[in-house]
Amino acid sequence: MHSTSPRGALTFRQRPGCHERHLRRKLENPLFPPGQRHPSQADLSAARHRDNEELARFMVEVQELVGDIGKLDDTVDSTVILDLKARADRYYEQCTGLAGDQQPVKEALTRLVTVMMSALEKGAGGDARALAELRQEQLARDMHFSLLELPLTGDLLREQSPISAEDLVPTLLSEPVESLAVILSLFEPTQISVITADGRALIDRRRQEGLDMARAERRLSAIEAALGDSGPD
Repeated sequence: MHSTSPRGALTFRQRPGCHERHLRRKLENPLFPPGQRHPSQADLSAARHRDNEELARFMVEVQELVGDIGKLDDTVDSTVILDLKARADRYYEQCTGLAGDQQPVKEALTRLVTVMMSALEKGAGGDARALAELRQEQLARDMHFSLLELPLTGDLLREQSPISAEDLVPTLLSEPVESLAVILSLFEPTQISVITADGRALIDRRRQEGLDMARAERRLSAIEAALGDSGPD
């Protein structure tokens, strides 16, 4: 499925990849510089091409991971399992930003991680400390994976994120208020403080240009509230 831009000039996929998603985020968005607010069909085609290439590479890598796991036997060293599990965790993070419906891939990766965690627990034997560390790691992973349910979270965490440093504040001020608190958990209080100051400056500049900043103001208030919550008791 596709969705059409407000001007009807561009048609975006219902489940775009991270590059197409960021392009759609900029469309007629006054928070971004004027030169970025009206992407062309060529811009859309280029973004979609990058997303498709990433998806193709990703599927090859996942198949290689499945093959490597299939070669394991009972004598395998735990360091090998840990390396494979780290790859599965990394691929899960990557797939959240890919084009199309990646839910089946996410479920498959989750099953692979579960299998490897079981192997590590078996290898730990009755070592209470090792088992406790594995359980703590599982809790941290579950929490991290829940954060990735928001597309912007995965986009920000990508090794090569389409969201540049200059795009960060306009991007956050474009995000729905209800998801901002979750996304801001990725940042340290000092970073949120800088984001808040930069957000205020950006809104003031756009207001001076005669643009309506009411929605951005509400989002900035949510960021300021998150900063207050993260401060010392």
